[in-house]
Amino acid sequence: MVRANAQPSDSIIAINSRTFTEERRGGTYELLRTLGAQIELNAHDGWDIHGPTPLSGGTVDALGDHRLAMTAAIAALFASGPVRILGGQCIAVSDPTFFATLDDLDAIAH
Repeated sequence: MVRANAQPSDSIIAINSRTFTEERRGGTYELLRTLGAQIELNAHDGWDIHGPTPLSGGTVDALGDHRLAMTAAIAALFASGPVRILGGQCIAVSDPTFFATLDDLDAIAH
């Protein structure tokens, strides 16, 4: 989500297939696309992200993955509208205080 808001306007991000599962790669793609990023899957197991692209908000599915849910929560900090995270409670797997910490930082992400 940071890349979607950064310069230059065209960037390729490659992903190591051995450490980044197909489901998570696809979930991250859908998450960013849903929030308004100009993102395309590329032939190198990664994405082409064209930016800067303001994120607009929307409803995203964490797919039961705490990493996707955290990505959506951080993306919400950059979005112009509200971000609803389906299954966001799975964040507790890795950080039960994640949302409280964002609140302490005056960042609204839930």
